[in-house]
Amino acid sequence: MTIHSLVHERAVRTPEHTAVTGPDGSFTYRRLDAAAEAVAVRLRELPSATDVILVDLPASVRRAAVLLGVLRAGRAYAVADPGWPAELRAEVTGLLGIGLTVTDAAPAQTAQPGSPDTWAPPSTGELLTAPDAPAPGPGDDESPACLLFTSGSTGVPKAVLCPHRGVTRMFHPDPLTAFADRPVVPQLAQLQWDMGNYELWGALVSGGTVLVTDHPYVTPELMTQLVKERGADNLFMTTALFNLLVDEGVGCFSGLTYVSVGGERLSVPHMRRFLEEHPDTVLINAYGPVENTMLTSVHPVVPADFEDPYGIPIGLPVPGTEVFVLDEAQRECPPGTPGELYAAGSGVALGYVGRPELTVERFVDVEVGGAVRRMYRTGDKVLTGEDGLLRYIGRTDRQVKIRGQRIELDGVEAGLSRLPGVHAVAVRASRDAAGNAVGIAAYYVADPDEPAEPADLLRRARAALPASHVPARFHAVPVMPKTARGKVDYKALEAM
Repeated sequence: MTIHSLVHERAVRTPEHTAVTGPDGSFTYRRLDAAAEAVAVRLRELPSATDVILVDLPASVRRAAVLLGVLRAGRAYAVADPGWPAELRAEVTGLLGIGLTVTDAAPAQTAQPGSPDTWAPPSTGELLTAPDAPAPGPGDDESPACLLFTSGSTGVPKAVLCPHRGVTRMFHPDPLTAFADRPVVPQLAQLQWDMGNYELWGALVSGGTVLVTDHPYVTPELMTQLVKERGADNLFMTTALFNLLVDEGVGCFSGLTYVSVGGERLSVPHMRRFLEEHPDTVLINAYGPVENTMLTSVHPVVPADFEDPYGIPIGLPVPGTEVFVLDEAQRECPPGTPGELYAAGSGVALGYVGRPELTVERFVDVEVGGAVRRMYRTGDKVLTGEDGLLRYIGRTDRQVKIRGQRIELDGVEAGLSRLPGVHAVAVRASRDAAGNAVGIAAYYVADPDEPAEPADLLRRARAALPASHVPARFHAVPVMPKTARGKVDYKALEAM
């Protein structure tokens, strides 16, 4: 079933239950369903409402209604990243073929020919008075639902086209444990990333409540407010944010039933401290690339995991997902033997928008057990233990996760190499004592005809690249060290 069909079912079963609440008010399921239909009716009338619609609205209950309305109109949505510079935004919208942006901003007078049309949706007040909605058409759960962004090797974010089935598989008809009983979920992640959508649709498909917040930063004080005053009982957060809150005030998690953490390797000391403080809270290691629509596997963390030589397991596949550990010849690896993780099942995305060559490379047909299946090659090296649980070992390429966002270091280098004043550039991840990537360090050889100082490059990078791609430090080097094979010697850079 489609996302909007399942939300409509909730509106029929529990019409007066609060679906979403935030700084601009609240929608019950009945009112949210009606508001979404009102948006859909208008969108169907717009000639510029192309297959993918860009939504550029602030965090609000109104935005949730608009996203649901886009789905009801038979379109897919992408959510704009406020950190994109103007040039990058234009490049991304052009690549995606977007013809309409839903926004309250007035059209720019300097808009280039071919720029998307804009449409301002009804206000929250108008949406609250919309007439009750009829049942949507049956729809097709194979159809696109959303474009979710991830880092790209060219410096431009990749857009992953995810179908309805990829989202709904985790929550219907057999939901993840944490979503089995009408959860109250804070929306902490941004919606251009996969886990923001996980929070939103996981709660709504499960008949729960989404808590929208417009706070720019998650602090222990905000966490306490969300739990004590707004009833949050289930949340997801990135490893880096989780570690920070545990350090600053582990008590802020009091009252939560489920806490899911993911995005990068978990820190055993932080996990241990959390469980010592909150032994009755279910702490979940949540793993998965966006190309398998949000999550691939989960594992409830227990104290015995802290002694595992490979770290805390990433667990067992979520509903609607199969996983395979394959060697370089795409043969199954026996338990205990490392290999690359391939994901199959309903979560596998439709591919990358505008990147057919990369889609062919990463979304592959593999014969396993006498049957050919479409799979996503994750690039993650894992092994299966004798207990059947997956263990994460590392990456097979130069992709890292920093504060929960996947970043391809090759893409950062590609973006920096286009900046004035740069002759050659290389980047590496800066890591903390636990080995987690916490930032990016850039090393560059200045252009002899137009040399740039580190402060100049930092300013230029901020204007040209997504915020997540901007290095924390720039180091000028006289020459780029190379290995005997003529490649950048990253170990030598680290020593420098």
